Amino acid sequence: LLGASRLQSEVLPLEPDLIFIEFAINDKYNKYEHPELDIASQYESIVRRLRKEYPDVDIVTLYIIDETDKGNSPSSVAVHDSIAKEYNIPVINLGQAMHYTMDEMGNPWSYYFEDIVHPNIPGNEVYYNVIAEYLEGQKQAAATNDTVVEHTVPSVVSKKLFNTDVEYIDMTPEYLA
Repeated sequence: LLGASRLQSEVLPLEPDLIFIEFAINDKYNKYEHPELDIASQYESIVRRLRKEYPDVDIVTLYIIDETDKGNSPSSVAVHDSIAKEYNIPVINLGQAMHYTMDEMGNPWSYYFEDIVHPNIPGNEVYYNVIAEYLEGQKQAAATNDTVVEHTVPSVVSKKLFNTDVEYIDMTPEYLA
């Protein structure tokens, strides 16, 4: 719920044109009554709100992992992934990139992180480089393609969505219009 509530107060007033979303690692630690449903509902509520209010905003979903994942993505990533695919949102798996870097460089987790999940300066540099590479690729692709990608709002994927007051709402045709 934190992401949905912060969207209203801290993101939307800025009228962004590019947004990065990362909640899969937080969702791993939340004790939801219905994990897949609750994770999907929260993530899709954020994405859907952005697509409806700012149809031209570009959204990129980021995935990170923690030390206990041993290079594997937490189950929450699969839930986010299914929503991202429906909304045609690109994904950058920073967790996989970090483990690849650790394997290549031979450095332990503690070289890149302050604790089990929060990167320090070298860890942030890895994340930065991966995101910069992605953005450069998008810039090059845009330079060779004059087509503007229209962002669409597909049918609702989740069984529930949150409204701006961060409360569960009924999935009525009026709300989905």
